[in-house]
Amino acid sequence: MTSAIVTGASGGIGSEIARALLADGFRVIGIDKVSQSPHFVQSDYTHYEVDLANEAALQAICDVLPDDVGLLVHAAATQLIVAAGTGDADAWVSSFWVNVVSLELLTTHLRTRLSANAPHLVLSVGSVHEILTSHQMAPYSVSKAAQASWVRAAAIDLAPHVYTINVAPGATLTAMLQASLNRNPSTEIALEKLTASLLPDRALEPREVAQMCISLLRAPLPHLTGSTIRVDGGSSICLPGE
Repeated sequence: MTSAIVTGASGGIGSEIARALLADGFRVIGIDKVSQSPHFVQSDYTHYEVDLANEAALQAICDVLPDDVGLLVHAAATQLIVAAGTGDADAWVSSFWVNVVSLELLTTHLRTRLSANAPHLVLSVGSVHEILTSHQMAPYSVSKAAQASWVRAAAIDLAPHVYTINVAPGATLTAMLQASLNRNPSTEIALEKLTASLLPDRALEPREVAQMCISLLRAPLPHLTGSTIRVDGGSSICLPGE
């Protein structure tokens, strides 16, 4: 049995990915800044409560992770409602640490194990915000663009032993989406407008993102490495008003 590491394992998408991996036969180790999700009270799930912005804590966790780790899923993210040009350095530093730097550090610490164990994959859960964004989302948007760029750069540097893929969901029904909608006078109207702009006329469910991630494990990973796969309901291809 191969072990999979899932960051953000207590969040909406992360918890669904962890659940899907368990069903697929992986031993799952969840990492999150909050406590274990009640969904995973079972022998093949282990949870570590870790702040991904704490480099020493990351190193300590990697030192005790098993030798059979073959998959790292980076589903953790921080989305701070902060505008560009406001000088909020803490928000920018925090966003880059959680969304990008922790991915680099975890990959570095686990590289030998990922090289030795199938599927030899680092799977990044990005966002359509890497190419499309809105007001007061600057640190999140820029860090997600950097995350996708890291996947491209790492694909070159880690080849041929470790593969990297970025899955970029669009609007997904999570607490993070709700926080984004709360910027509007009416969250209900904002959600209606958002879903109406999507070609399927609805937002993604977290379990659908998890299903997409699981399906990639059966894909020709060497030839997908470095790719960003957008699962955004057409939001990145439609002109406004189309």
